[in-house]
Amino acid sequence: MRKSLCTTLCVSALCFGLLVQAANATRNVRTTGFTFVCDGLSKQTTVAFGGFPANQIIQVGPGQINLFQHQGGLQYVILGVPQTVITLAVLAGGGDPTDHGSNNSIPISGLSFGVVVDPNGIVRFTILGSCVGGAGQISGLATFYFPD
Repeated sequence: MRKSLCTTLCVSALCFGLLVQAANATRNVRTTGFTFVCDGLSKQTTVAFGGFPANQIIQVGPGQINLFQHQGGLQYVILGVPQTVITLAVLAGGGDPTDHGSNNSIPISGLSFGVVVDPNGIVRFTILGSCVGGAGQISGLATFYFPD
């Protein structure tokens, strides 16, 4: 009985995964990088994705933040949509320069959300971050699913 239940759950998970992949097949995945110098001060940067119809509101699906050069000292990384109150993801660390941590990735989950495309066809996201001084830098990637 137990083996049968396990097999049923595994097959169900596989089928669900294939279904979700097919549902997202029309999405356009885009990734961009960002870097913060660790000096103990808050930093802000904007990442941009272009090629969209100007002056529109488009629906952006889920995505992910990945830190790939995490030398320790992470205090926080916050991803948001400019000129809104939408916060998409928060990575938090203990601020210890020797702690390279396991908190290097966070999915941006949930339903899609609307973002404004500027007159030049560009969608922007704001990334705020901080890490303690002397820890080098923290670099990462922001990935989003856009409509085709």
